[in-house]
Amino acid sequence: MPNKQQQKSSKRQNQKKQPKLQKSIDDEVNSAAQKPQQIKFREQEQHQIQQFINSNDDYKLLLLTGQPGTGKTTLIHQCSKQWRIKKYKIIYTNAMGFQNYKEVILYLSKKLQYRNVITHRDFEKKLQKQTSNKQIIVFDEFENLFKVNEVEAFQIFQLSKYVHLIGICNNIGFLNLKSNKHSIKLPPYQNIVFEPYTLIQVQELVKDILTTKMSKQIDQDSVKLTISKTYNQKGGDMRQIQEVLSRIIRNAEEGLTEDQEINLNQVDSEMKGVVETLAFNQQLIIIGLMVLLRQNPIDLEIDMQDLIRKVNEIKYRMKLQLNVDLEEEIIQLKNYNLFDLREVTQEQMNFKVKVKKVKSKFTSDELKYQLSDLDALKTFYNNYEYI
Repeated sequence: MPNKQQQKSSKRQNQKKQPKLQKSIDDEVNSAAQKPQQIKFREQEQHQIQQFINSNDDYKLLLLTGQPGTGKTTLIHQCSKQWRIKKYKIIYTNAMGFQNYKEVILYLSKKLQYRNVITHRDFEKKLQKQTSNKQIIVFDEFENLFKVNEVEAFQIFQLSKYVHLIGICNNIGFLNLKSNKHSIKLPPYQNIVFEPYTLIQVQELVKDILTTKMSKQIDQDSVKLTISKTYNQKGGDMRQIQEVLSRIIRNAEEGLTEDQEINLNQVDSEMKGVVETLAFNQQLIIIGLMVLLRQNPIDLEIDMQDLIRKVNEIKYRMKLQLNVDLEEEIIQLKNYNLFDLREVTQEQMNFKVKVKKVKSKFTSDELKYQLSDLDALKTFYNNYEYI
C-alpha cells in the first residue's frame, strides 16, 4: 500500500500530464477550424480573395463582379467565417440601404465605435490612428453607392488605404463610365470575375443539395430535366435554380408518401404532347436537333443547314427517301413553340452571307424525353444517338 508521500508524487505527475494532453486536443480542434472550407467550383476565386486579404498593397481594394447567382456573396460569407476566427473585424452591408454617402460614413462609424464623426475627413482621421489592419468592409450591390451624389461617393475608395474594401456588383462598367465623366482617377484595384456556372456544374450542385436535404425519394431524372429547363431560361443563376429546387423538394415532402416518387409526368406533363402530334418527318427533325444539341449544350443554337444535313444523315441510315423539303418542314415546326428561327449575317470567304439559325427552347435531354414514348423511333435513337 503506497504511503502519503508516494500518493502526492503520483498526483503531481498526473497533474503535469493532463495539461499537455489537453493542449494537444485544443491544437487539433483549432487547426481544423482554421482550415478554410472550400466552395465547390469557386476554389480559384476563394484562393484569389484570400491572397488579396494577405497582401500588403497600399490600396486594398477588391471588386467581385459577375452576373447574379454566380456565388459572389455566398463565397464572401464563407470566407468571413474564417476571417472571424483569425480575429478580423468584418462589416458587411448592402449599399441599397443608403440614401447618400454621409449615411455610409455614419453607419461605418457606428460599427467601428468611432465618436464625433460627421464627415468623410473625420472618419478618415479615425482610421489613420488605428493600430490594427484587420478590418474588412464589404459592400454588396456596390454600384448603388453612386446613384445619388456620384462625386461624393468616389471618396469611398480612399478608405482602402486603411482597411480592406470589397465591393460586390454585376460589372464595373459603371465605375469606368462615371470616373471618366467626372475626371476622377481610380486607385489601383483588383477585379475577380465570377463566370456563370455551366449546366454540368449546376447539375452537380443540385445533386449535392438533394443529398443533404431530401428525406424522401425523388426522381433524379425529373429534377435534372426541370433544372436544365430553368438553366436555359435563367442561365447559370443559382439563386433562381435554388428557388425551383426548393419548390420541388417542398412538393415532394408535402405530396408524396414513402413509397411514392415524383415522376417525369408530374414535373412537366405537357412536354410529350407536342411531339406526339407531329408528322413523322417532323419527328425526325426533332431527333436531328437532339443529336446536334449534345454537341452545343450551352447556347442551344445551331445552323439550319447543319440540322438539314443531320436529318438527311438520319434518313439515310433508316433507308428513307431524301426528297422532302426539310427547310419548309423546319419553318412549320416553329409554330409548335419548340424553337425560334433567326437570320444572321456572317462573313464567309470574304463575302457576307445570310445564315438561318435554329434556337432550341429545350435541351437535348428534354427533347429525348419528349421522344421517349414514340415506339417507332425508340430503336433508332437508342442506337444512333451520337451520330
